[in-house]
Amino acid sequence: MYLLVAVAALLSRRGDHRHTHAWRMPLWPVVPVLLIAVLAYILTQQETVYLLWTGGITLAASLYWAFYLRPRPGTRWLVSVPEDARD
Repeated sequence: MYLLVAVAALLSRRGDHRHTHAWRMPLWPVVPVLLIAVLAYILTQQETVYLLWTGGITLAASLYWAFYLRPRPGTRWLVSVPEDARD
């Protein structure tokens, strides 16, 4: 799950949130890239059964997003910028 968050952090900075102050991270993008490298190593040290369980949970969550959250962008999964961080 941490690996997905690190990849999402890299991908989320491509769009409208690229220059928003509320989304800034010190040493960008060192932290997500380093995290991805460390977690890739850790994944190579895990037993296959645990990776299969994690993959199944991730697949279920992805299907939930694709078929329930994504088709309802106006009412579900709303991300907003805090009032005190707006320019």
